[in-house]
Amino acid sequence: MADTKLGLVSVVVPVFNTAPYLANCLDSILSQSYGHLELMAVDDGSTDDSPSILAMYAGHDRRIRVLRQPNQGQSAARNRALDATRGDWITFVDSDDHIHERYVERLLELALDRHADLSICSAVEYDPGTRQPVPNGHTTHIRWQIDHDAGSIDPRDESTKASILNICLAPWGKLCRAELARSLRFPESLRRYEDNPYVLGIAHKAERIAYIREQLYYYRRRIDSVSRMVETGQLWAQAYSEFLEAMRLCRMVFQDDPELLRAYTDQGLAHAQWNYAKLRMRERARARRLACSIGLSTHEVRRICGRDVAGLIRRAHRLCKLLVPPVLVHVLRPPLRWMREALRQRHAMSAAADASSPVAAGIAVARAPTTGA
Repeated sequence: MADTKLGLVSVVVPVFNTAPYLANCLDSILSQSYGHLELMAVDDGSTDDSPSILAMYAGHDRRIRVLRQPNQGQSAARNRALDATRGDWITFVDSDDHIHERYVERLLELALDRHADLSICSAVEYDPGTRQPVPNGHTTHIRWQIDHDAGSIDPRDESTKASILNICLAPWGKLCRAELARSLRFPESLRRYEDNPYVLGIAHKAERIAYIREQLYYYRRRIDSVSRMVETGQLWAQAYSEFLEAMRLCRMVFQDDPELLRAYTDQGLAHAQWNYAKLRMRERARARRLACSIGLSTHEVRRICGRDVAGLIRRAHRLCKLLVPPVLVHVLRPPLRWMREALRQRHAMSAAADASSPVAAGIAVARAPTTGA
């Protein structure tokens, strides 16, 4: 399928130190069944062999355009590509992932057939060893009307508009009309969750969204990725802070629609509560202040942080040191510690229950960048 009348498709690939995976990514794009495309690669200050790989591929295929910049992060790389693309349609592919040979063809056909501004496919976690989808692995898909293999929604239809909150918030696995894709920007202040406000903004502005359940995007979860570091607890405090900022930006997307604003806030609070429960006790005071700073009500802050009973216990402990004889302090310290730990575990169990609900599942922790510092 190479009918140029259907339009030029720009494939945006931000690149940062992904040399071991880059050739596989580029090959999957250049071998697409729909050949009328441009591959816009942005080298975000790579220090490995990625620049030489890009130069070699660009020398053999005129459809490849390579931009280079000092390391500024994945958002800046994508924004620069958006300004430079010439296509009628735009899709994003991460440089350590790869796509099915009919990825572009199927998404373009879907968008044209359904008269949609945005078309979406399913994605599946990719095993780099076998080069096959992982059985029971991390799968992202459309979570509305899941019994159907394909469909479409109108984000302005009162009966279906809340469905846009249930799409995967990664920019990959989607094909968007170029004028719509270029009308928004990724927030460059964020290194994680930067795709949430962008994707929700696109979905909210689209006249129609079409989807299929075909698994056409293969997502590689790298052991050294930022998302995996967050999941293993190394970056919880940073992740919590950046999620709250992303949540603030997403709430701005829905300022014109109180119903969607409430629905999104409910989802965001569930995820923020789950993230808050992972924080160490000494990080929670700042986390509570951050929750207050993004315009949440007192009730919403309490949904994330609880009533901070543990903080009251800590203050009571300090007060005991000042007012109670040292002998009694040693007597009171064990029950106070036990109470604090019991409260922490209770809050963690409550947050885990909320995060595992179907509503909270709409906002995944993954989607952290694989490029950028």
